[in-house]
Amino acid sequence: MSEERAYFENLLKKGYPKEDALAYTQKYYPDFTDRLPEPPPPSAFLDEDMNEWPIYHEGGFRLEHLVAESILLAEAMRDTIVEHRQKVMAAVGLVAVLLLAALAMQIPAQLSPLEGDWMKADGEIITFAGQGEYLDRSGYEAEWSLDGNILEVVWVDQPRQGDSTTAFAQSGRVSIEDDGAYMWLRWTSLTVNGEAESPPDTCILLIDANEVSNIPAYVDFAEQNVGRAPSWCID
Repeated sequence: MSEERAYFENLLKKGYPKEDALAYTQKYYPDFTDRLPEPPPPSAFLDEDMNEWPIYHEGGFRLEHLVAESILLAEAMRDTIVEHRQKVMAAVGLVAVLLLAALAMQIPAQLSPLEGDWMKADGEIITFAGQGEYLDRSGYEAEWSLDGNILEVVWVDQPRQGDSTTAFAQSGRVSIEDDGAYMWLRWTSLTVNGEAESPPDTCILLIDANEVSNIPAYVDFAEQNVGRAPSWCID
């Protein structure tokens, strides 16, 4: 016990009130105070405080807690990165599918090897266009379809006002040769407004218009490249 504290306690034992004992003691010992120092916290409080703030320990860091917290943070960041990467990859995949679909829509679909422009021996160009449209010098609206080697073409004459409509339907057999450079065609049936008629009894040689551009070129190509017509075409 310090000297000033002993003096103060002695005055109290002699019966001086606490206020008077404090005043007399501070008269001789100006820095004296009767306030006791703050006691240390109980052990339970220390444990609770340490659990609440696991990283700090007596003014410093607890290494094991710092490592544990770092591992948890790294795992959380890893999961976040993986999740975002999956979303990004899904978005990239969707964009790629849309781009491929758009590109496919820009590429015209070829209905069959028959599609394109073909020249007859008289120089007429017959066009088997996309979506089944057929064009020749007749000027009629016409459509075509090919099932295996059977060709069907339907022409419709759009008459003047007051006249009746005339529909022609022809069916024939085709054989496309030399990787599409030319083909043989023979009509086997003809109907006019539903009534059967005799089809033209000729075998027609059609040459790809990319190979020939006029009658002399047609004849030259036929002489050099076209083989014998199939038996069903000449019998």
